[in-house]
Amino acid sequence: MPKLAAWDATFTVPYRAFRSELRRIAHLNLSSVEGATCAAWDAIPDGALVAPVDDDDWFAPDLVTVLGARHDPEAVAYRWPSVSS
Repeated sequence: MPKLAAWDATFTVPYRAFRSELRRIAHLNLSSVEGATCAAWDAIPDGALVAPVDDDDWFAPDLVTVLGARHDPEAVAYRWPSVSS
């Protein structure tokens, strides 16, 4: 793969090691979200609140609590504000 080779030629951390560590950190972040679970798309029950994520997204630990308290069955989406420093 040309892109993988370009990464490895450019950076001191190999791409596969970088992605592996990013995955570990993402799982650690998900484990800090009280009440959150990870499920295959087909296993999500009807009516469940879903927060699609990939491995470079981060969740606030109170995501489930806040969304649950503000749940509106008529809403099609929620916007979580980003944090700036």
